[in-house]
Amino acid sequence: MRMQTVAYLRVSTGGQDLAQQQLAIFDYARQHRLTVETFVEARASAGSSTQRAQLLALIETLQTGDRLMVSELSRLGRSLGQILQIVERLLQQGVRLVAMKEAIRFEGQQTLQTKAMIALFGLFAEVERDLIAERTREGLAAARAKGKRLGRPKGALGKSKLDGK
Repeated sequence: MRMQTVAYLRVSTGGQDLAQQQLAIFDYARQHRLTVETFVEARASAGSSTQRAQLLALIETLQTGDRLMVSELSRLGRSLGQILQIVERLLQQGVRLVAMKEAIRFEGQQTLQTKAMIALFGLFAEVERDLIAERTREGLAAARAKGKRLGRPKGALGKSKLDGK
């Protein structure tokens, strides 16, 4: 039975691009002499049920000894709890995990160190998302305070999701 390497790519919105993640995975694979057999792409928020179902279906197809590559741990879930649950499941199945941004390589065995690393990096990813959201809210509030009108200008012509309906 041949072990395979699968790369999981996810972006939250349609406007984002998977190319950066794919390029990082190709570069990592080249440096470590790995062959990525399959790229699984998801275009959904990490908190969405669609994304979670797709990721769980992917995990079901992985066998002991297979490798799952992600550009960063936050691609696996929105919260620390989700990330820990997914990583725990991968390790229980004997699936190796590579998270490139955090320089994590789990070779299918869970130790106290791997548990601590997962918790810390997942926590850092969650805090980073919260800080980004907070800065966005502050920026919008500052713009409103300066009298700037947010959103599409009233009466502006442009494409709409409802065009043609």
